[in-house]
Amino acid sequence: MPLEESLRDEFAVETEEHLDAIEAGLNPPSEARPAIDALFRAFHSLKGMSDAVGAAGMKALAHRAEDALGLARQGKLSVARAAPALLQAGDALRLARAALLERGEDLPPPPAVLAALSALLDPGQAPPEAPSPRAAAPPSQAAPAPDVQDPLLATLFSMLVEAAPALAAGQPQPELVEACAEMGLHRLAAQLAAPPGLPRTGRLWRMILLLAEQVGEPMPALPQAFGDAAPLLAALAAAAHDPALAGDAADAAYALGEAEAELALRRLQDLCARLPDADATAALARHEAAWAVALRHGSLAALRGLGLDSLASDDRLPADFAAALSPGATRRALAALAAGLLLYRVRAITGGAPEDEAALEFWLRGAGEVLGSILVPQSNPPQLDLLLASATAEEGLRAALALADPDKRHVLSLAPATAITLAAVPMAPVAPSLRVRQDVVDNIITLAAEMRAAAAALSDALRDPSMAAAMEAIAATEHRLGGSAARQLAAATGQINALRNRMSGADSRLGLSMRQLDEAVLELRVVPVGALFQRLPRAVRSVADGAGKPVRLELAGEDVRIDRSVIELLADPLLHLVRNAVDHGIEPAGGRGPKPAEAMVRVAAERLPGQVQITVSDDGGGIDAARVRRVAEERGLIAPGTVLSEAATHALLLRAGFSTRTEVTDVSGRGVGLDVVHDAVRRAGGHMSIASRLGEGTSFTLTLPTSAAIQPVLLVEAGGHPYAVPAGRVVSVLGAEEDAGGLPMVALEAALGLPWAPCGGMLVLERPAGRLALQVARVTRRTDLLLRPLHPGLAALPGLSAVGMLGSGEPVLVLEPDGLGG
Repeated sequence: MPLEESLRDEFAVETEEHLDAIEAGLNPPSEARPAIDALFRAFHSLKGMSDAVGAAGMKALAHRAEDALGLARQGKLSVARAAPALLQAGDALRLARAALLERGEDLPPPPAVLAALSALLDPGQAPPEAPSPRAAAPPSQAAPAPDVQDPLLATLFSMLVEAAPALAAGQPQPELVEACAEMGLHRLAAQLAAPPGLPRTGRLWRMILLLAEQVGEPMPALPQAFGDAAPLLAALAAAAHDPALAGDAADAAYALGEAEAELALRRLQDLCARLPDADATAALARHEAAWAVALRHGSLAALRGLGLDSLASDDRLPADFAAALSPGATRRALAALAAGLLLYRVRAITGGAPEDEAALEFWLRGAGEVLGSILVPQSNPPQLDLLLASATAEEGLRAALALADPDKRHVLSLAPATAITLAAVPMAPVAPSLRVRQDVVDNIITLAAEMRAAAAALSDALRDPSMAAAMEAIAATEHRLGGSAARQLAAATGQINALRNRMSGADSRLGLSMRQLDEAVLELRVVPVGALFQRLPRAVRSVADGAGKPVRLELAGEDVRIDRSVIELLADPLLHLVRNAVDHGIEPAGGRGPKPAEAMVRVAAERLPGQVQITVSDDGGGIDAARVRRVAEERGLIAPGTVLSEAATHALLLRAGFSTRTEVTDVSGRGVGLDVVHDAVRRAGGHMSIASRLGEGTSFTLTLPTSAAIQPVLLVEAGGHPYAVPAGRVVSVLGAEEDAGGLPMVALEAALGLPWAPCGGMLVLERPAGRLALQVARVTRRTDLLLRPLHPGLAALPGLSAVGMLGSGEPVLVLEPDGLGG
């Protein structure tokens, strides 16, 4: 069942996000209603997406998990009790997703997982084949509440009502913001994230009431709003013709339950927005003096009844338009209703290109009569709500609109004037988001790096010493010549110098722009490192429970951002380090001596200049150097009696096949572990260091580039060719005659099998086995390289890790310090 390409990418990305949300939401499980609702939404979305692509197995499994969470939402099931089965369901869904994406295979749901979920719904009966437990729930087990028109909207509504007091008090609600954004209600999300205050409370509560209508719930009572509108009124008095201030004051009046004052302020808001209009100017002039007195008074009570005409209170008109229409427009609206015409609300974009305005006017002229307009606050581009009287039915208007504006460039929505939906509520604009395939992003990054290489080639050419030498030769020739030839040569030299200065200035601007472009482009691939951490709690709990060790996991720096490709490389190695810390590092229960009975494993990320550092540490027994040396002697890795430094001891742990365990368990003892971690870190362009104190604990520090595509390097020469050394591994640069402080020394020519050359400088390199002084013919400069994979024939050679491109277009090999020397 291969997926269509148009569906495959979206399915892959969104299902991964929902599965990760399930993993994070159950580690640890929470009985809080927002957390339960988030899990319910994730399984519900997986069910819907699986149904959309025809994956019946995934749909059935997600549906069963959703039913269990339905009971949890009703308070009839503990999430802690359901967590093991829900985690199994998440694992099974992840396997089914991989099978569907990789092989086009729709895996059936595992019977054991279905049985575990069914047992939660009905302890006495668990039929694995049942498509939905709702159909077979016995009378003794209450079935979940029947689905409403949109269960996700109903869930969101209940969350908003529960949070109403906190919202009125101005307390942030990030979970609600995230939930609204996930459901596509971006304007509601923006209002939830807006600065607290009475205007925001009023706008927010109107949206909640509209949401109640959509989901068929009873209207909740407005919570008590804190504060008063006096500061807003004072601001409004200072700028009485500002429609935004009038709108804020009107929203504040609504939050305080002052309906009459709100109506007056709505009228003022609209009139201020339409001041060039003759009707608006006349109405404002008629009531301006009374409004000014009320605003200076600074009281909502003083605004009651202001600016309202006797016809404006007719309940056959939409309330907002009734307050905004001039007397003449109100009479025309009532006359239109009396004549049997229909009223429509049209949301239109204004202030666009002349041809767009003309197209909108053409459609409106044929549709009917525009009775009035209301400016949509905070809209971008500017938008108006128009009240349209028409003899044409809605279907006919929509058909004509589809012909006049097929791309919705002018008219955003059309609806009967009495039908107000959540989408029609004005909210602050939210920046649009866009999903882009990973290969497209990679191509953009590659092109940007190629541009940088070309810019570097230009920079190198401008700084070429031969250019300065040529200019000196021309100047010398000019002095030897006389007469007109010398003057001509001097003029040409001046032009060349002027052009050279212009090119140097352009080179400087280009360099700055390329650095900004690098940052912007690489931002496309970086994600929070928390995505790497979210599977760790479950792994720690699993190993700790199996070993009978009480262990607490601490996470820090989850918002640090790192290249997605680095995260993919390190997902399994980091999981191994954490499991290794619990199994190897933490002492058995009762064997921790004076330390707390509950052990601690900490995973922390920290941003450094151009790098990210991830540290996995524990407060266990530490590395027993004597035991490591004994095992190494037994296996013939070192001669008996060899004295090992701390770095050499730790380097033994990174050798393939090395293990101090004598027994094989599910977690350790196979000799496959730290060497794999170390190799993954090296392939990501980073390095790993180990620190340990016997009886106090161990820490593994992974230092990684923020991007796996571009790496800062130090360029050196050996055998007449350039080579690159990762800048993060260079501790210092020494002259040829300087003392290396007793460090082991290796000549790069000897390490690569090149002809001997005199030493022109040394690099002190950091390695797990200890620092090394690398002798090179010349140290040139530091630069950034676009990395490319090595040819398999070169990848097998020690001391090489990648290949990059210089600004001249010349390829350069990137050295791996761990493979140089002994």
